[in-house]
Amino acid sequence: MKNLLSFIFCLTIYITAFGQTTIHSENFTGQNGKGAVGPGGSSPTIDLTGVTWSIDVSDLNLVNLSDWFQVQNEVFEARDVDGDAIWLSPSIDISAYSNVQFSLDALEDGDMESSDIFNTEYRINGGVWTIATTNGNLNENFTSVTVSTAGLSGNTLEIRVITSNGVGTEYHRLDNILVEGTLIAPNVNLNAATSTKVEGNTILIPVTMSSYSSGPVILNVNLGTANTGNNTYDAGDVTLSTTTLTFNGNGSDNISIILNQDIDADDEVIEITISEQTVTGVNIGIGVHTLTIKDDELPTVGDLVINEINYNPDGDDDTYEFIEIYNASGQNLNISGVTFTNGITYTFPNGTTINTSEYIIIANTSATYVGNGYSVYDFAGTLSNLGETITLKDGNGNTIDEVTYGSSSPWVTAPNGTGVTLSLNSTKQNTVDNDNSSSWGVGCVEGGTPGSINVNCSIESEVIAVTSSEAVTISSLENTISPLSSI
Repeated sequence: MKNLLSFIFCLTIYITAFGQTTIHSENFTGQNGKGAVGPGGSSPTIDLTGVTWSIDVSDLNLVNLSDWFQVQNEVFEARDVDGDAIWLSPSIDISAYSNVQFSLDALEDGDMESSDIFNTEYRINGGVWTIATTNGNLNENFTSVTVSTAGLSGNTLEIRVITSNGVGTEYHRLDNILVEGTLIAPNVNLNAATSTKVEGNTILIPVTMSSYSSGPVILNVNLGTANTGNNTYDAGDVTLSTTTLTFNGNGSDNISIILNQDIDADDEVIEITISEQTVTGVNIGIGVHTLTIKDDELPTVGDLVINEINYNPDGDDDTYEFIEIYNASGQNLNISGVTFTNGITYTFPNGTTINTSEYIIIANTSATYVGNGYSVYDFAGTLSNLGETITLKDGNGNTIDEVTYGSSSPWVTAPNGTGVTLSLNSTKQNTVDNDNSSSWGVGCVEGGTPGSINVNCSIESEVIAVTSSEAVTISSLENTISPLSSI
């Protein structure tokens, strides 16, 4: 007769750690009773609700049909006449946890012969079974075993306990099954750290949740303060449509932002940040998205007008050569990438703007004109004294304005080396009229009027140009009778 409870086998396969969360637990308190539910057994006579472990005898090649398992005396018990059994846990989802550890209490009801085996094994993600501990050749004096297995991770965990003995009927019992782990905080990321969009559009900025464990997880969405720090946008230029995001699982959602039309021509930068409203310890990877808003006030045909040309300064001093362009669009423009492709060579750099009704100068030598209250840029090359075509194109190669000027009739000839400039009549500041020689006259001021409205002496016959320091007394004359005479 075997001695009852000849040994107690306590298996501990975890190290208690701060922050451990119960993933799966079973104890059988209150489950008194006995019912055969194994191969060859009858229907159960007790309620086994909550008992998720099963007994698997198929791979032990058992032929005896009296095998059974039961809840007896508040423990889970398995039996066959040969004393063989495999207890098998359900597949336990551990994907949201790290440092997963498990423990259980196991008991053999009977003597332990040298041939008895009582092994505990586990496997991760349905892979290979790994022995957590083995008794080897146990004996009746065996009372405990040291187990070092810990820190498991993966998607699923399964545990099984294998018992075997050579002869006789034995009972093997389990209780106090516990699987614990450290809950992995979910990860939240803005999908990209930067982007560039054109104003006047509604844009979506994706946010992704991964390693989700529990929730809901609520995120706050904020815009950087206008014109503060890295934020160069103006209040009213953007509308934040999404102020919070709620996740109840892994996946992506979008922050919606409306980029309103504005009246300036500046590219702008805005920072969008996410932060956790709930307190679940969310790991935020990319938490700031820097959005560059490209202004869409780009020049089209007729917006920029070639307005004044100093192609042959007095003394043929090329350093005084310049072309003046005028913003006739009625709005501020972004002229980044606008290029002179004929006559001279110059491309306006990124971020260059011209305000409505503003005049800017592109000069052979910018130092000649800087410091006078208008913008000056350096072109490459020189202007022809005989006349040539000047072409201004946008960044896509479309012509904005083009003028073919001359130094002889029908063009006025005084700007050719006398110190005055070829000036577009201030009533003809458009790209249709400035194609015609009749729209151009002689600037009355020596050196012209760079950066400001033109002052023309429309008849060049016997007109005496005044210096820039002298008062202008002749403006837009039209002689229909006889030539003017000098006094």
